[in-house]
Amino acid sequence: NDLKPEDMREKERYLLHLLSFDEIKEIVSGASFALAVLHLMDKNPLWKKEFDQSIQTLEKTENSENQISTAFVAIADLLDENSDDLKNEFYEKALLKRQTMKNRNRGDFYAEASILKKMNKLSEAESQFRNLIKEEVNPELYAGIRFHLGEIFMNQGDSRKAVTCFEECLSRNPFHLKARKYLEGKI
Repeated sequence: NDLKPEDMREKERYLLHLLSFDEIKEIVSGASFALAVLHLMDKNPLWKKEFDQSIQTLEKTENSENQISTAFVAIADLLDENSDDLKNEFYEKALLKRQTMKNRNRGDFYAEASILKKMNKLSEAESQFRNLIKEEVNPELYAGIRFHLGEIFMNQGDSRKAVTCFEECLSRNPFHLKARKYLEGKI
């Protein structure tokens, strides 16, 4: 635990290089797997090819769209601001997977709207969130929708609507820290 963050990254890279790609897939999942892939891609372009091949294999599995979409979003979220083109490429892939899913539910549409927001397609995201809120949704989902709408309105410069959304978010989920921080002016 006395290692500096940069030393930890080097240690992670070293350990990851010792493992085969299949072993890494079995050991880590979700964002951790995405982070491992990104670490290795910058050192070895062949890992990107292997990652793409593993996604293609996963695509042959029934009902894997949600898993793949989530992996693409995790990868995009981990990329820094200097990689906007690559970020959007992964968000586009995630969005396409979401849109081709069968038997989509409210959570799927919520995830799709969130991806649109991350891609800065604010009017599309707003429309999707508004459509969701027209339906009967649980308090947690309602709070999340209102929070995202608040961020969209902030980005559009409409602070009055944003504040209303953040307040509605907190009325359903008083523990939503980001909404509270927006209202307190800390973000």
